[in-house]
Amino acid sequence: ITELPETSVPMSDKAYQYFNSIAKKLINIGVLNDTDILELEIMSYEFGCFWEYELKQKKLSKKIKYINDKIDIAHKKNDNAEVRFLSGKHKRLIDELKLNIKQRNSSLDKGMKISSKFGLNPIERQKLSVKPLTVESDPFKDF
Repeated sequence: ITELPETSVPMSDKAYQYFNSIAKKLINIGVLNDTDILELEIMSYEFGCFWEYELKQKKLSKKIKYINDKIDIAHKKNDNAEVRFLSGKHKRLIDELKLNIKQRNSSLDKGMKISSKFGLNPIERQKLSVKPLTVESDPFKDF
């Protein structure tokens, strides 16, 4: 293909920018076919999910630290009811963080598996056959 078609997979802006950038590069080296577009979209979607999970993980980690600090203060005040309440909240946040990490890792794994098919890592890139670069005219010919 020579031009990028519209995407059919809904994705975040960051994922779409990634899709657009990678697809153009793959078109330029001649390794992208019509049949590859959906897989490339799915790969971009998965990387988009990975980035969203990364952001969520940072937010959850900050919340957990905040709750830990509040638990320490409640311990110092001997406020057992507050400690129990905050401990329950802490457990729920830890469970949410664990699930988020699992989902993040899954999206990264899926994206990486698909990306290897397009030669987006050094080892797999060596296995790809690409069209030879053509120079339309030699700009230094007259010199």
